[in-house]
Amino acid sequence: MNRHVDQETLQEILTYVEQNCTDLKDVMTYIIERFEHYWQAGESDKYQTIYGIYSYINKHNHTIALMTVEEVKDYLQGLNQHV
Repeated sequence: MNRHVDQETLQEILTYVEQNCTDLKDVMTYIIERFEHYWQAGESDKYQTIYGIYSYINKHNHTIALMTVEEVKDYLQGLNQHV
């Protein structure tokens, strides 16, 4: 993700995924719901952060293999360490 990452939004997504998601569908459903919420609220830093996460997962799923929830958590934790 080569754009600004909103730390608060990233932490929100990471916490939810760690505590509530058992499969990729759970992850993607939550990410899409949060994107729509922030889009409607006009919070561009937040929805752009979520779109970047969604794009990374989606690209990985189409080019390599479906990500596991653990792989999503690892990605989000790594991203969180570099923000």
